[in-house]
Amino acid sequence: MKENVNHLFKYLKARKESRDKKHHIYYIGTTYGEIPYKSKKYFKDIHNKNVAIDLTKLTDKQLINYAIVKLKIEDDFISFKLNKFIVFLYDYKLISEETYHLYVYGTTDKKIISFTKFGLNISLINKLKSENQLNNLRFDMNNNLKANLEFKKYLNTLNDFKRFEIERFIS
Repeated sequence: MKENVNHLFKYLKARKESRDKKHHIYYIGTTYGEIPYKSKKYFKDIHNKNVAIDLTKLTDKQLINYAIVKLKIEDDFISFKLNKFIVFLYDYKLISEETYHLYVYGTTDKKIISFTKFGLNISLINKLKSENQLNNLRFDMNNNLKANLEFKKYLNTLNDFKRFEIERFIS
């Protein structure tokens, strides 16, 4: 992410410093656009909407923020389209369950997938895994997350935020 932000920041900065005024205007989309962008070739239906930014009026800090925003917009768009495609491939049995799980959950480990489906975020699951605590958690017959005594001792070693984050899932 850091490399992508730096790369896009350098690109935006170069456009800002360009002598060619057409490079000063950058399409960002309707959510963050501040000025209209008119083109005979593209975007005919949005001539009067604010969809671009004037790079010459932005500080370096603002350029970095816009780089992050643009990368997030593009990542969300690609992820949304790609997710639909992956689900389609899986539904029609064109990819294996293993490939599907690897893409959607980032793992084929059934236990980690079950924790993810239950609502735990992946960084928390990875923390618990790296500290050998996943084996101290289990799902009961009603699909409630239960912790053994060893895990309850472990909880007391965590800061308040992490403990709260975990305890809200344990019944």
